[in-house]
Amino acid sequence: MQTALLVRFIISRFSAALGDQILLFAVPLIIYTETKSISLTGLAFFIEWTPRVLSLPIAGTLSDRIGGRFVYLTADIVRALAAFSAFYLLSVNANMFVVLSGLMAISAFFYAQSFIALESIVPKLASKAELPKVQSWLQGIEQASLMLGPGIGSFVVLYADARYLIPIGACMFLVGYLGTLTIKLPSMPISRRAEGGVLALIKQVRLDFVKAATIVRLRPNLLLLTALSVSINLIIGMCMATAAAMATGYFGASKAEFGLQQSFTGGLTLAVLMILPFVVHRINVFWVGIIAYAVICLSSVVIGVTSHFSFYVLAYATILAAGDLFNVYIRSERVLWIPKVHLGKTIGFIVFLNQLTLPLSGIIVSLSIHESDTKAMFWVIGLATSGIVVLCFKKLKTTSRILSPQLAAEPA
Repeated sequence: MQTALLVRFIISRFSAALGDQILLFAVPLIIYTETKSISLTGLAFFIEWTPRVLSLPIAGTLSDRIGGRFVYLTADIVRALAAFSAFYLLSVNANMFVVLSGLMAISAFFYAQSFIALESIVPKLASKAELPKVQSWLQGIEQASLMLGPGIGSFVVLYADARYLIPIGACMFLVGYLGTLTIKLPSMPISRRAEGGVLALIKQVRLDFVKAATIVRLRPNLLLLTALSVSINLIIGMCMATAAAMATGYFGASKAEFGLQQSFTGGLTLAVLMILPFVVHRINVFWVGIIAYAVICLSSVVIGVTSHFSFYVLAYATILAAGDLFNVYIRSERVLWIPKVHLGKTIGFIVFLNQLTLPLSGIIVSLSIHESDTKAMFWVIGLATSGIVVLCFKKLKTTSRILSPQLAAEPA
């Protein structure tokens, strides 16, 4: 392993991840506190997540065709320039909602490019044997940024306007860009799959999506697993879309308290990930997933009915942390139902469906007039989602290829 280069890259990656979390904390908070509109907050979430989702199918292709390092560097510098530009436009009294929504749309698109390009860079810095350790470091960085980003945000808003978080985030992206720029990676051949140009690429993506959709449709268990993950993602999306409005609006918390809420959520998620290997060693992953699903549904109902901020924070953090436990189950189970030859395209299709729930949740929230309307949606969706698993539990249990290893030997 090229230790010096790897350390430099890890620091650069952490800086960029921190910049992303600072913007994710700042922008919803600024939009809600200045507009007091839950509807505009939801619309901004929709605008943010739509390009992030739609860019996923092309992210890998871009890295293959023009090189992961170039895509990764471009993502960081574009996000830095976009954030600096947004801060300038706000300082000259440009339309706040348009500027911040545009910033997050750009940031979201290039986040997806950066995330995928990262996968092509890491193998150039570490040997095959060392890859698991490096990947665990990168995962730790992402989780640490979940805590530190809101922590920095809550500290800044105690003494200054939340708008100043935007150039701070820009500086983090710039540091990430400069750090990675100094790293010389071994040259690797760029894919020659470019024959046929854009039209050929679009055609191939369409064919892969059709094939993946057919695989999901013809396998009732896979269809059911997809429905479970989509319903859970909708609850998670609702939490993310309404966090600032619920905390500072409905519950009347301060900006600093909102920051502590987000940091607590990151800390709880990190703690869950740390104990996860011990849990799955003692409890079958099927039961881990079902329990996590039930906890998320119950926590959603709690958000819908509670009038105490502390209960809301606990339920909110529990939903996001339990989501990681549920993902371990759903990923482990569904891979056993997909033909290996079509694994990549089918997983990509399912992830695409899951991610679509995030802009959808933004649209749902944008239809609300008051925070109380959005709050009521949580217990409705929580009960409806719990109904899905109650009706399907018997089938899930009797056909689980994780719970019954002998079934896993059957062809998918």
